[in-house]
Amino acid sequence: MAWREALSRNTSRSVKSISLLPAAAIYYAAMTVLTVALYAADKRAARRGSVRVRERTLHLWTLGGGFVGALTGQWLLRHKSRHWEFGLIAWGALGLHATLWIWWLVH
Repeated sequence: MAWREALSRNTSRSVKSISLLPAAAIYYAAMTVLTVALYAADKRAARRGSVRVRERTLHLWTLGGGFVGALTGQWLLRHKSRHWEFGLIAWGALGLHATLWIWWLVH
């Protein structure tokens, strides 16, 4: 009987986890688009000599889930690509989010 209870708990957890995945995909897609847009706006402001997007803002959006957008912005726009800390934070955020998702899905 104990194994049936454990199986039913694991099954309900996996169904709960799977039902969250589409919302998470939408969230990460939106964060990617918005982060690339921030990198593009900062690149445009740098060229024009106008008010720039704060580096802290770029880092916070990256850590919030926009790491794909940050990496894309650095590569595609060639913006902030010489600043090693931007790449480190983007790859670190990707690793952190992946680790947290794996932990959440397993437990």
